Amino acid sequence: MSIFEKPRRSFCKKVILLGDAVNTKKMIQNVLA
Repeated sequence: MSIFEKPRRSFCKKVILLGDAVNTKKMIQNVLA
């Protein structure tokens, strides 16, 4: 495992979580609309 492997993986996880949050927000707005 290289030095860059771990930070990049956690960064990807953050991006995925952020995307999930945005999608959830959109879904909630669609339900409320």
